[in-house]
Amino acid sequence: MPDIVITDYEPNVAKYSYAVDIPLICMEQQSKFLYLDEIKIDNYSILEEKKRINYFFPKFDYKVISSFFPIDIKDKKVKIVPPLISQLRKKPNKKNHILVYFSPYDNSINYIKILNALKKIADYKIIVYTKEKFNIYSKNIAFKSFSPEFKNDLEDSFCLISTAGHQLLSEAISINIPVYLIPLSTYEQNYNAQMVKKYSLGEISNDISEIEINKFLKKYLIMRKKLIILKINITKMIGNLNY
Repeated sequence: MPDIVITDYEPNVAKYSYAVDIPLICMEQQSKFLYLDEIKIDNYSILEEKKRINYFFPKFDYKVISSFFPIDIKDKKVKIVPPLISQLRKKPNKKNHILVYFSPYDNSINYIKILNALKKIADYKIIVYTKEKFNIYSKNIAFKSFSPEFKNDLEDSFCLISTAGHQLLSEAISINIPVYLIPLSTYEQNYNAQMVKKYSLGEISNDISEIEINKFLKKYLIMRKKLIILKINITKMIGNLNY
């Protein structure tokens, strides 16, 4: 029998800890919502996040919470750490391309809007990772299936267009890549997007269009500087980011 149980947001692992009465350590990013003040975001509520976390993990002995933005939690049972991500290379001379990630959990209507807008941005090579098939052809757009090659394309990208999941955002921020976000319909993703906006690390889509994406691209240098400043501030609060 183990001496300790560690879960990365897997409820069944926690159930095992409770059943055999072994100390439980939770390592994930979702638990930050237990300690954060609510930001009013449309019809979403932080309560949906808190209820889910408390249902999955009603008790714990220690929490390790990762975050790409500064968090100050004064609880001896909680440790804030930088995002837990794979090592990525910073490349000073970016290839002139935009990386696009289409989550399988969103509807294709937004994706078609994005593709139609990107077709008109001829100055960039655009690589789109998706499971869907689109009857859209453009010389500057290449479609790819998800594979280990995604990591190399992320390292080479000028910027990222994506949903607002914590992991991919953290990876982009780690190598100073600005992001244009289309959050999924959850409080967590919309909160992540608001933090990106707050620290000027990217933009949240409002009216997906060629004009809006071009405005985002023109802010590239400003956002890259903000990314570097943010990482310095996080390092002061929670230690070396290893970025």
